[in-house]
Amino acid sequence: MKKNILRVLSLVIVAAMLFAFASCTQKVEIRLVDKDGNDMTFPAAAANNTPANNTPSNNDTPAPSSETPAPSSETPSSEQPASDTPASDTPASDTPASDTPAPSSETPSSETPASTVPSTKEEICNLYAKAVNDIKNNGSASYNKIEFQTITTFNITGIGAVDNLIKGIAGRYFKDEASADHQVAQKGQDSSKDKMLGWTLTDYSKVTSASLTQNGGNYDIVIKMADEDTPHKGGGSHLAAVGSVLLWEDIEKELVGIGELKEWQGNIHVVYTNYTITATLTPEGKLVNMTHHTDVDIQIAHAKISFVKLENKNVAMENTARFTDFVY
Repeated sequence: MKKNILRVLSLVIVAAMLFAFASCTQKVEIRLVDKDGNDMTFPAAAANNTPANNTPSNNDTPAPSSETPAPSSETPSSEQPASDTPASDTPASDTPASDTPAPSSETPSSETPASTVPSTKEEICNLYAKAVNDIKNNGSASYNKIEFQTITTFNITGIGAVDNLIKGIAGRYFKDEASADHQVAQKGQDSSKDKMLGWTLTDYSKVTSASLTQNGGNYDIVIKMADEDTPHKGGGSHLAAVGSVLLWEDIEKELVGIGELKEWQGNIHVVYTNYTITATLTPEGKLVNMTHHTDVDIQIAHAKISFVKLENKNVAMENTARFTDFVY
């Protein structure tokens, strides 16, 4: 996702400059190239002003029910105390006191109290964190991973046909679910560790909600994170502590390479909203499947490239990372 967003950000800036120049002059020859200086050719769909990436959003995984069954707190009532039987009915000398054991009120140890099912936000997050960190740190499972994006909004020039043309080019950097690569992570190898999204978050105020429902013998959980505007390095990003996001320092490296770009510091943002983690785990805390989904909005509030102003430009997209087929 990181490389894709950086490419689109560069394309947005350069394309906005080119078409802004075109609107200010009678005759301008426009040539689009990528960041390495190679010519970009236009697919047939783009030439007809039809978006090349018209795949609808694949955020169709239904969120499991957020209802959490209330743990049972009922304790079986104890048997009637011995004091209910009059002592005078049975002479004390005929029945030694040691022969009549006191009734027990203990719950058989073989039963599992319902209170062991995680119910609070912290308990649910800790269950999830332990599961992903076991794989992230130890490579304890093999699994499959697929990551895909969908562009939902493309506002660069304000001219529909032109924006559709640029959107078609930008779409080459993204793959929908049907065409995305399936990555295989092998148990016990670095691939199992590297591809997994771990959890190092300690500030649970950044978790807006966490729910767990029992599904047969497994647990379905949903964790929703607070939105974040342009995460930075240095441990300050809560989304970087639970998932994969683009950090400002990576964006800055890309932007400083565009020598004509001015007045962009503090005015270019990558905003993450609706970051949601859904996962199914066994009661023993092993992952069955997991999905990370977020909306991403690249925003240019103000910038200048040469003498052309860029005001309120944006590209919105969705990013989904799905993990399946865990084998321990």
